[in-house]
Amino acid sequence: MDSLNLKFKKYWLEEAPHDYNIVSYIKSYVRANPDCEKKKAHEDFSADLDLLLSFLDDGNAKDGIIDCQKQLKHANNNKKLNEFWS
Repeated sequence: MDSLNLKFKKYWLEEAPHDYNIVSYIKSYVRANPDCEKKKAHEDFSADLDLLLSFLDDGNAKDGIIDCQKQLKHANNNKKLNEFWS
């Protein structure tokens, strides 16, 4: 079974319009996959965003991922996961 990260990479390549912000991608992916539990998604993406950085060529996407890493850290530090994902 694909990990959440691999599923997201597939989603990124096949479905997501590339003018979106990475945070919007992740949020829309989580909304589109109700079996994707928010806290687990947060932990997976927080741990795997470096992989996405190496996977993507797009400079804007990389900037978006770095911004997303900061937001994930902020959400985690302040225990505001529901607010982050809403």
